[in-house]
Amino acid sequence: MPISNAFKATSFSLSLALGLILEGCGASGQTENYSYQCFYDYAMSKSSLPEFEAALFYSPDTSGQRLVVYVSVKESRLRFERERGTYRASYSAVVRLVRNGGQPMVKETARTIVRSSYLESNENLYDAFFLPFDVEGGEYTVVISITDEASKQKATHTYRKTIPAPPSGAIALSDILLLARHDRSDQSMKITPFILANAGLLPDTMSLFTAAMTRTASTDSIFFSLYRLRGNSDRLPNADLQFRSSRQFPFDPCGEAKDTASVYSYWITADLDHGYSYAFGRVPRPAAGNYLLRVLAKDDRGDSAVSFLRFSVYNRDFPEVSDDIHEMVNSLNYIASSRELKEIVRVRADSAVKANLLNFWKGHGGYSKMVQYYQRVSQANRYFTNCVAGWRTPMGLFYIVCGPPDNVQCRAWNEWWTYTVSSQQGSMAVTFKLVTDSPDPERRVYELEAVQSNADLWSYYVNKWRTPF
Repeated sequence: MPISNAFKATSFSLSLALGLILEGCGASGQTENYSYQCFYDYAMSKSSLPEFEAALFYSPDTSGQRLVVYVSVKESRLRFERERGTYRASYSAVVRLVRNGGQPMVKETARTIVRSSYLESNENLYDAFFLPFDVEGGEYTVVISITDEASKQKATHTYRKTIPAPPSGAIALSDILLLARHDRSDQSMKITPFILANAGLLPDTMSLFTAAMTRTASTDSIFFSLYRLRGNSDRLPNADLQFRSSRQFPFDPCGEAKDTASVYSYWITADLDHGYSYAFGRVPRPAAGNYLLRVLAKDDRGDSAVSFLRFSVYNRDFPEVSDDIHEMVNSLNYIASSRELKEIVRVRADSAVKANLLNFWKGHGGYSKMVQYYQRVSQANRYFTNCVAGWRTPMGLFYIVCGPPDNVQCRAWNEWWTYTVSSQQGSMAVTFKLVTDSPDPERRVYELEAVQSNADLWSYYVNKWRTPF
């Protein structure tokens, strides 16, 4: 049956909550039929698998094209074993490139991590490596698999990458990388990228790197621009972005721009020699949100080339929320009334907001219930984050308020979660619609399609958080 009248009329309106979670993460386009496991099952199971992130860095050259695959593996998700007073973990990595259904290119590597103590092995550290491939223009499928040698657990992510045809113009730019550091020695240079999902952990200024290939020596102006992405559109509306480029920036629901705002821009002049040159830039690290970074190079003859990087910035403690007072207040929207939220934030100082927040929980179950609630928020961040923090997604909303579903089913474009309270009180069924498909489950986007209940069970779950026992 449809949503009950009591469900619609609840003072803690689900529609208000949805207004918050859908901001900045639209959906468009058709999806393809698929036979993957339910996303909920995937999200739960991945917590036991190795965790890694990757960045694909395309670089043009007069002699060919190059694709460098950077991989960063979270050490605390590997199994460390004690050996002669140290703690060791080993893993193997396989990177497989396939171009337009042709013969695959495969590279493998094995790595060992040694830490001096158990506590050190559980810190938020990453082991990183890169594997370069000589490639031709075309559409590539990149499959990366990481296997923990001790537990034999294996995680696999699939990416798509378009490599343009060999550059024919006077200038060509590589993809943009955010940098953790770069080292120069003996006429060589080593760059260490910062994996994008952790951009919020960078210092207050983000360093970036791009490589320029020029066919003739010239004096170039290099423009660095940072834009915030806020909504849905098929193009950037800013007039100053009407530049010449054979490489169109691919938009998707996790980064499309409706009210795109310029955050920062500056330019430098550089004398580029024939062949390769390198450009380093610095951009102030912005607040949490989705962003587009653009590097535009123009030479003294009017030739130009452009490169884009889209990335998200999360708060420094993400996915935890315990030290982020603003995130703690915002996520309380699911169970607090508008009046209560206004009362919490009516003061300016963070310390006063925190005192008001603690006072709210004092009347609704105390410190222990507050800890349980924000543990759910952190878990939602770990399980359901895509283009926005997991707690802002439709699945995150129901996971936080109602907990893990009692039953999950999925087929084609829908996934159903069922919550059963008792035979007397009935059940609630929640339908999530897949609106953006991807071979990598973490890139899929779901929206809330329907809620069916034979009682006002939404208020039942909300009131379980609000009762002082």
